[in-house]
Amino acid sequence: MGDMPDADTGDTLVLAGESMPMVTKIKLGFTNKYTKKDIEDAHRRYSELFKDPVSSDSRSIPFLTGPEESMLDKVQLICAMGIYKPSLRDELYCQLCKQLSNNPSRNSTVRGWVLMILFTGSFSPTEKFAPVLSNFICDGPVEFTEKADRTLRRTCSVGTRGYPPSWLEFQSAKNGKPLLVPITLMNGNRLLCEVDSATTVVELIRNISERLGLADTIGYSLYVSLQSKISCLGNGQHRVLDAISECEQHTKLMGIRESNALWRLFFRRELFTPWYVPGWDPVCTDLMYHQVKRGLTLGEYRLEKEEALVELLTKFYYVENPQDPDFSKLSSFITDFVPQNELEKKPDNYYDEKAKAMFKTLKLGVGRSMEAQVKATIVKYAMERFYILFSRYYDISKFSGGSLQLQDVVLALNNKGLFIIDQQDSLKMQIPFAEIVNTSKARHSLTLVLASMDEYTLSSPSAEVLYLQITTFLEELKKKSMCAVAVQALTPLDGPDGMNIVKGDVLQLRQSVGDLKGSEMVSVTSQRTGKASEVPRNVLYIVPVAGDLKAEILATLTSQIRKDASRFVKDDRQPRQTLQQYAKSYFRPTTESTVTKLLSKASFKRDKNDALWSYSKDGLKKPLLKRTCHRDDTRKLACHAFACLQSYMMNLVINDEMANYNLCKDWILEPARRNKYMRDEIYCQVIKQVTNNPDKNNEDRGWVLLTLLTSLCQPSNELIDHLLTIIRSAQHPLAHRCEVNLKLNRKKGACRLYPSHVQEHEMVLHQQPNVRVQVCLPNQSVQTIEVTSGTRIFDIKKEIAARLKLRTFSEYSLFFTANDKVHCLSDRLYYFDCLTHSEIFWFNSKRRNSLSPGKTGQTPLLVMLKKIWVNGQPGVDPMADQTFHFPQESPNYLRGYHKVSDSVVPKLAALSYRAQHGKDESKLTDLSKIEQIILPKGFLEGKDAKAIQEEIQQEYSSQNMNSEQAKTAFLQILSKISTYGSVFFEVKQRHMTTLPKSCLVAINYSGVHLINGTTKDVIKSYEFQSIPNWAYDESSFTFIVTEGIATAKLLVETHVGHNIDDLLMSYVAWLMNYQMRKKHGYLGEMSGESIC
Repeated sequence: MGDMPDADTGDTLVLAGESMPMVTKIKLGFTNKYTKKDIEDAHRRYSELFKDPVSSDSRSIPFLTGPEESMLDKVQLICAMGIYKPSLRDELYCQLCKQLSNNPSRNSTVRGWVLMILFTGSFSPTEKFAPVLSNFICDGPVEFTEKADRTLRRTCSVGTRGYPPSWLEFQSAKNGKPLLVPITLMNGNRLLCEVDSATTVVELIRNISERLGLADTIGYSLYVSLQSKISCLGNGQHRVLDAISECEQHTKLMGIRESNALWRLFFRRELFTPWYVPGWDPVCTDLMYHQVKRGLTLGEYRLEKEEALVELLTKFYYVENPQDPDFSKLSSFITDFVPQNELEKKPDNYYDEKAKAMFKTLKLGVGRSMEAQVKATIVKYAMERFYILFSRYYDISKFSGGSLQLQDVVLALNNKGLFIIDQQDSLKMQIPFAEIVNTSKARHSLTLVLASMDEYTLSSPSAEVLYLQITTFLEELKKKSMCAVAVQALTPLDGPDGMNIVKGDVLQLRQSVGDLKGSEMVSVTSQRTGKASEVPRNVLYIVPVAGDLKAEILATLTSQIRKDASRFVKDDRQPRQTLQQYAKSYFRPTTESTVTKLLSKASFKRDKNDALWSYSKDGLKKPLLKRTCHRDDTRKLACHAFACLQSYMMNLVINDEMANYNLCKDWILEPARRNKYMRDEIYCQVIKQVTNNPDKNNEDRGWVLLTLLTSLCQPSNELIDHLLTIIRSAQHPLAHRCEVNLKLNRKKGACRLYPSHVQEHEMVLHQQPNVRVQVCLPNQSVQTIEVTSGTRIFDIKKEIAARLKLRTFSEYSLFFTANDKVHCLSDRLYYFDCLTHSEIFWFNSKRRNSLSPGKTGQTPLLVMLKKIWVNGQPGVDPMADQTFHFPQESPNYLRGYHKVSDSVVPKLAALSYRAQHGKDESKLTDLSKIEQIILPKGFLEGKDAKAIQEEIQQEYSSQNMNSEQAKTAFLQILSKISTYGSVFFEVKQRHMTTLPKSCLVAINYSGVHLINGTTKDVIKSYEFQSIPNWAYDESSFTFIVTEGIATAKLLVETHVGHNIDDLLMSYVAWLMNYQMRKKHGYLGEMSGESIC
């Protein structure tokens, strides 16, 4: 923070790579054993350091950086201590809050808040200090408080990270800018994605997929490379920035500074899903086409037969050169495509002649264009031929079952099933998905039951992830399957004569299970009789297969079902499930001893409802879970949460649902969202109180709580499967919604930032499916959107764009506006999180010292606007012109922000009038009444109003167009002005005498323009490349601009600095993405650095 001077290092020369990474140093410090003398000596040296920090030697003091260490090393040291030593976290936060309180130094305060942002992105405080820290952050400077609060909430939801902040994060926090990392796609394109310290791989994959327009993300993974090494990050909960930080640590060991780390991130397909159909998703097909081509070129995928190589070579050439009948580019293409070792084995022009002959055999180019179909055939070939390379691998320590007893093998999961491979790369066993009848898991093991009734057990530290992947594949395959086997004999009453179904009959479904939409009757055709009928769904065993089923597997299934169908039957009418089994392993033991129970008379009167996992009228003296009991910071809070839970479910505050909601939000939902230990504890408490509950109303309110919880956060892996079983066996109307919420959260891998909003509470309480939200558009129209707990801002924007049939929607954004304030909403956030955030930070009259939503005076209005004016050329997208472009540009014209010549104004005024009134000329006779809606502000001053009115009437009479055409013509004239598509900000400046005091700052796709507020002349224009940095606070905004080799500061006074900052960052991100599309980012090629 700069509160102590740095030690004098003299002329010491520090070489990169000499010192060990800070993570290694901290871990060694924690593992060392210190004697009493060592501790006393360290205390003495600490005292000397504080007395004379300049000349004291701190290199030998434990957990302290030396004088030669950089500022990044100091930051990583402090953050690493909090990451690897949980008992120090509250102490570190308290020390930082102490130094930020009443700090007179502006520089020290800024550095302290930068450190606070890095702290909140690294580790979370305990429950004792968490509410205090949240209120402290909320009371901080406006330029830091929102980011620090959001980072803290994200870290609490996702958990403590594994590595201290990287150099990139440090630069991002110092500059106050979002962190953008480049992602390389397999087609050579790259895009920049915004990440933060809590961004997980699954979140980033979803973000990339949405931007690319991918229909399905299953099978895609993220890869990171450093120098010649590449590692798969998978698609789970691994932190993206932890991987980057680890790369920087390895870079430092190689003698390279962290700022020059040559890591790369790749987005590619790791495995095909069993139901994948090449060509169904054009975006996915194109990415896979390029991945296969690149893999063949680099030798990643190898072909054994020459004929296959020639066929693929011909298809690739046709796709990339469909209009080249003379094969003029074939030789150079073969040189680039065929591996060098294969070319050297053959004579010159060998592959040329082979490719030309294959071209005629395949009849490529005959008839209509077939590029898309040829791409699909290439992808299908790779899917069928290279399936073992398109696999997700898991280390299996032990594999046992049948006659196999294997140690230290690898399981490959792909579209064909499961493959067991030993250390010599020999295939030991293959298990198709259609053979898997049942799966179950234990703590570190997974059991598979096959159609032959053989059981195989796999022991692996990744058993939980593998179980989830296999069950996901089986569920999806059953939804898409068209094959079933009867598990009992049946004679349909309304079926045709002779349509008797025998147990073990193979039935062909007319409609997949996923398309039944809840229907209990299924239309089938018997393979034995060839007759069709409708049968109940519960008499069928749906075979998990996409496409045709092998005869051997089908024979095994039918044989086993005829012998014993009990293991194939899934009884949907199972009895109500409870937490009893889970409680045996994870609940604390009861406080009473066995002797006390035997001697107590009351024990004879107890029934099963007195168990810890069942409903109880009495409060809890201790938490339910063992690990919650053993933590000091959660023990009392858990008991208090249960008391609040009982109060909410018993509805003690009658006729005051707002008080009940606040009780639920503050003491049940917020602790569950914030702390992973409290999360499982509160889930168990709610399930306990809805189990065997004798009061129907009481139980209903418990299910309301459970629905809100499942939409807010998901429990641990140990609890979630028990929870899903309990929910599926329940008959409550809200049970299905709880199941859907849990599955969505597990798929998306993200938690909410805030407890459920009061509108969500009302929605669930009244069992409504959604909340209807109105989105205002610039043309005064309104779109009504149905919003649920899982609806994000991106989903709303996409839905509106689809309704309006806009060509693109990436340049649009949603805004909340109230009390003359406008705030942009991030696409990645949930709608209800944005609403709560706005009520706390943006439109709260009592924001200081309060984390509760305050009275805004009015409900924030949700508005959709065009934010960055790219793809805004008039006439290209007529719907965008009518709905967004004209309504947003017309006010700028009327306020006089544009410098328009006097000769053009009458024409613009006539077009503006026609756009608003069409062919109605009646109001043109009195210019004074319509002056404000067709003429720029102050235009008539010093001019002959009557003459201008006549010019407008002449222009209007000469126009032969309707209202829509007039809007387009109006925009086409304005688009010739340099300030077209700008967002204008009225500012004042007092620091540069060469500039007027009142100015306009206009920001559009070409840069930032400084405009004279009186004459509307453009004083100076800066391209975005000329503005390397900027900063803002509550009352000012500072531009750092470069002109040649000189750098200057431009300080302006404004209260909307947050809007300028957001708009600038959006344009810079778009510009960087646009430029990066022109560059290739394959491994081994320089592709630029991340930007923050």
